[in-house]
Amino acid sequence: MTKAQKLFSHLFWDSIQRWGVIHSFRRVGLAGIPAASNRVERESRLLARKFTHSPEWAHLFKDRARFRDEGGEAMAARTLVERALTDFHGALDAATIVFAHSILDDLALDACHVTMLQAPRDWAPFFSKRKVELADVENQTHDQLLSKMLADHLEVLDRKSLLAKLEHLTALCRPPPNFEGVKGFRLDQKRLVALDNLRHRIVHDGAIDAIPSIDEDLEFMGDVSRTFVALIHHRYGLQVDPRAFPTSSTSPE
Repeated sequence: MTKAQKLFSHLFWDSIQRWGVIHSFRRVGLAGIPAASNRVERESRLLARKFTHSPEWAHLFKDRARFRDEGGEAMAARTLVERALTDFHGALDAATIVFAHSILDDLALDACHVTMLQAPRDWAPFFSKRKVELADVENQTHDQLLSKMLADHLEVLDRKSLLAKLEHLTALCRPPPNFEGVKGFRLDQKRLVALDNLRHRIVHDGAIDAIPSIDEDLEFMGDVSRTFVALIHHRYGLQVDPRAFPTSSTSPE
């Protein structure tokens, strides 16, 4: 098994297994809401009662007795519960998007790496204008120089955006118009840009709100990752070798 075949098989495995991790993360989080709601409700009632009865808060409230008589304590408790659950849903969705985007970005880099291993000379156009030291030319073969350039470029590509990685991959794999690597699915770069912008707002602007389209977004990103596999198979004919799959006691390198 070549290095390219091995990494390609790992890419296929990860394009399935890693999304399973994310879905498990969401299922466990959502399944815990009923039990958490009961606890949050108890804690919220205690906090609301502290606001309306504790002497240490008395100086902050005007006419606490009237507030209690008019149901203010119960209203405050309900508000706290609703806020906590809303915040949880927003945090879960936001964490899911950041987690999923990170996985997709990592898989895109692996996909590019597979093509480097399988057909390193296909990457030569990316270095056509790169300057090379004379000493390097004298002391290394063309293949050695190319190998060094590929390694350096992979490090640079790792720091670039998901869209930049996808542009490299599609330029190398040259899919036909309306390519469907996953049946019924086509890459939508505008949607990828929107998801990348959403991730940016979450990470840098603190936009932690519930995301109504979260399930569809996850399905879309999963299909994108499996399209990486399909693109490579289309261009280079690589096939998945189950012998490369991790066992219960091992994990992909």
